[in-house]
Amino acid sequence: MDEVGRGTTVKDGVAIAFGTAHYLYDVHRCRTLFATHFHDVADLFGYDDAVGRSVEPMYQAVNFFCTDVDETQDGYFTYSHKLKRGLNRDSHGIKVAEMAGIPECALNVAIDVAKSYEARETNKEVNGTQLRDIGRLVAQNHSKSFGKTT
Repeated sequence: MDEVGRGTTVKDGVAIAFGTAHYLYDVHRCRTLFATHFHDVADLFGYDDAVGRSVEPMYQAVNFFCTDVDETQDGYFTYSHKLKRGLNRDSHGIKVAEMAGIPECALNVAIDVAKSYEARETNKEVNGTQLRDIGRLVAQNHSKSFGKTT
């Protein structure tokens, strides 16, 4: 599944994506390739950057992969189109915008906004550990409604 929840707010997109992925995992137990730009979905599944996998016992069978980029000598990059284990929290959107010819003055504004947003994200009230706890509690509650316990 690709970009479930796209075209909505980030909050709704994350909620829809996690709900869908959890349903497929918990109810159907089916193998699923689930692609998203919503990093919080991985946090809801208990992903821990330090260990590179979910630390939640109920999600031990969930694996995380990302694509990688290869930086070139001139400061640009190319997509390697190869999967590697883990999560890529870096976005290359501004670099793509530069490669697409967006004017430098617009890029400078975008860079400043991205830095401000990143600082806000660093100080946000809900962090990865809290999302992990939220994901576990929501999953446990809904697993019970399906007649299952996790």
